[in-house]
Amino acid sequence: MITELLEAGGEEARARAVSRAAEILARDGVVGLPTETVYGLGAAEGRSTALARLRELKERPPEKPFSVAFSSAEAALARFPSLTSPLRRLIGRFWPGPLTLVLCDGAGGTLGARVPGSEVTRAIIAAAGAPLYLPSANPAGREPAREARQVLAGFSGRIEAVVDGGRTPLGHASTVVRCGREGLEVLRAGILSEAEIRQAAAVRVLFVCMGNTCRSPMAAALLKAALARRLGLPAERLERAGFAVESAGLRADEGEPASAGALRAMAARSIALAGHRARAVSAALLDAQERVFVMTPAMLAEVRALTRRPQRVLLIDPAGAAVTDPFGGSDQVYEECARQLERCAAALAEKL
Repeated sequence: MITELLEAGGEEARARAVSRAAEILARDGVVGLPTETVYGLGAAEGRSTALARLRELKERPPEKPFSVAFSSAEAALARFPSLTSPLRRLIGRFWPGPLTLVLCDGAGGTLGARVPGSEVTRAIIAAAGAPLYLPSANPAGREPAREARQVLAGFSGRIEAVVDGGRTPLGHASTVVRCGREGLEVLRAGILSEAEIRQAAAVRVLFVCMGNTCRSPMAAALLKAALARRLGLPAERLERAGFAVESAGLRADEGEPASAGALRAMAARSIALAGHRARAVSAALLDAQERVFVMTPAMLAEVRALTRRPQRVLLIDPAGAAVTDPFGGSDQVYEECARQLERCAAALAEKL
């Protein structure tokens, strides 16, 4: 077998490479393909002959599956329609790109999925009419190929073609992430760090009141408790499960503790607020949130004016009622405020 080298440097050359590679893949062939990380060996999914060849080339046993590369995020979502919110956030942030997600395949197993960053490879997948198995293009035990010539050095005469898309820009393996009931798990550290993954995946919710010593810290604590109950997790594991809940104040004195009334109202619910310290709201903090909830209609305009995403700022009570500031009030006043916030938190937890 003579391995073809398909140049993809110009528009015409790229069109020829896409057409020829798709033709080879349709005949159970194997093609070396560039990605933004390293080169891969592409073979059409669902073709047993191509899969057997790929296993032989990679020296991979049958019990170890290959991940699948899609032409677009839309194509992947059509295959996996029931994804959690954290996974959808990761897809929106990093696809196309160096992230492999391990997803439920609908048959009790899992399947790695990715949308590669290389435009020519995505075009080939689309032209082939099927997703591709796309493991790294290196013999077992060797360094992954970052240039077409390295693919040829390892597989010349054993695969039909290599598409030369130049040197891969990143040169490191993709990050592999699985999302289970208890949250995200990084199975393989790659070009994306675990911190980047968790930050991008989290549902970020911010509660804003005036001083950040009464209403907003109580609201944040109550939402955490409601989410923890629904997920069956300890509250301290919520961020790992994809939820980041915070609070701030429009007129906060930085570092102030929660008010005594708020501490007692939360203690009655077995929620500790002793570690809370007030902080002032900022444009950067607001812009980082998926949802921002304020306590009164009068606060809506002020908070919306501080952010580039004013549509994300909402009133906490879905019925439109204001949550009155209990500061300086009796324990009964704080308790009435806590009950209202508790109802709001329960409704929000159900939506989230």
